[in-house]
Amino acid sequence: MMRRAGQATHHLVRVIGTGCVVALLGLGAVSWRLSRGPVDLPFLAARIGAAASRLQPGLEVVVGHAGLAWEGFHTGGAPLDLRLSGISLRTPEGMVVGTVSHLRVTLSPLRLLQGSIAPIRILARHSTIAIRP
Repeated sequence: MMRRAGQATHHLVRVIGTGCVVALLGLGAVSWRLSRGPVDLPFLAARIGAAASRLQPGLEVVVGHAGLAWEGFHTGGAPLDLRLSGISLRTPEGMVVGTVSHLRVTLSPLRLLQGSIAPIRILARHSTIAIRP
C-alpha cells in the first residue's frame, strides 16, 4: 500500500514538473516573439475602437491597426506596449474631427497580473484635432 502511494506521488510530481517546464518554455517563446517587434492583433483594433466609441456618445472611434510589443528587460523594466495606429474620430455624419497617426500605451505589468489594464505612459504622435463651431 505504501509503495503504491509513493508511486502515485512520484507520478504526480513528474506531471507537475513537466507542466511547469512546458509553461516556462511557452512563456519564453512568447517573450522572445514580443521582443522581436509588435505582434499584429487585428481583432483588438476593432474591439478598442468599439469600446472607445461607447465612452463618448456621438463620436465613432476607428482604430486601423493594433499590436502588442515588449522591449525586454533592457529598458529598465518589463512593461508591455499596446501600439495603435490609424486612429480617427468621426461624427455620426462621417466628418473626421480628430486623428492620431500613432499611439503607444505602456501598460503596468503588475496591474495586468492583477487582471486590470492600467496605462503608465501614453505617447501620441502626429495628432490633429479639428475644432469647429
